[in-house]
Amino acid sequence: MKKIFVYSILLFVIYPISNNLFAQTEKGTWLLGGSANFSNEFTNDDFRMNIAPNLGYFVINDLSIGAEVPFSLSRTDNVGSSTLSSSSLGIVPSVRYYLNLTEKIKILLNAFGGLRFSRFRSEGTPSFSSNRTFIQLGGRSGLAFFLNRHVALETTLNYLHFREAGSRDSFPENLISLNIGLQIHFAKGNKE
Repeated sequence: MKKIFVYSILLFVIYPISNNLFAQTEKGTWLLGGSANFSNEFTNDDFRMNIAPNLGYFVINDLSIGAEVPFSLSRTDNVGSSTLSSSSLGIVPSVRYYLNLTEKIKILLNAFGGLRFSRFRSEGTPSFSSNRTFIQLGGRSGLAFFLNRHVALETTLNYLHFREAGSRDSFPENLISLNIGLQIHFAKGNKE
């Protein structure tokens, strides 16, 4: 009985939304989704998590503009007698372009840049806390696999460069990662 109730609720929530969904990367389509990656290094008890929800709008066929809101957490235990942790939140404008390979597979090219606000903290000896702002630039490319006309699973290779804002002494960081993301393509009105 409980399963029937849950499925009924899902049907009443998802069906009206799905009626307003249409084709993948056409002008006027909205894009809502995100990507994530996680890592855990057991030798240092090092944990990292990155989540980046995004929203975009296709201004012409295959080209969307939008923004990402990246959020990350990390924690490293057993660094001497300290535990290091950090968190960050950003606002990052983004441009995406899709190239058709087949009806269900598209190449994704994405460029982005913006600000990230970070907090660093050390618990133990020595103990400290600091807040910093970083400039972030990057890009990703990969494949978008359309599971249907509205939902795409994306696998991308990402490059990220960031440097502390206003500091000439900070060393830039360059990161490469493999991400998996999910995107939903929708618009007002039904155009199928």
